[in-house]
Amino acid sequence: MGNLEIVLTGHNADLSFLQWIREVTGYVLVAMNEFSTLPLPNLRVVRGTQVYDGKFAIFVMLNYNTNSSHALRQLRLTQLTEILSGGVYIEKNDKLCHMDTIDWRDIVRDRDAEIV
Repeated sequence: MGNLEIVLTGHNADLSFLQWIREVTGYVLVAMNEFSTLPLPNLRVVRGTQVYDGKFAIFVMLNYNTNSSHALRQLRLTQLTEILSGGVYIEKNDKLCHMDTIDWRDIVRDRDAEIV
């Protein structure tokens, strides 16, 4: 229930508890972290009842450390099938792979939602 905000988390943080999350009613914010993998393999639905910055159900930005090699490399949203309201913003994640292979329009239900 609510939003999932993962912010300012170090490279050796234990994020294993995230693997049990199946649904987020608000938005997912992942910003300014240093871990390499976001383990949300069971997340299926982001409802977007609240959106970040007035328009995004998923917001992923600045997940790297300029002074080291620690950076987000994988989102592991393998089960995500629906974003009911709001768009997607993924930018300035220097080491993040395969984002251009995801058809966000197939997951985002709102045809007017912004995808960056």
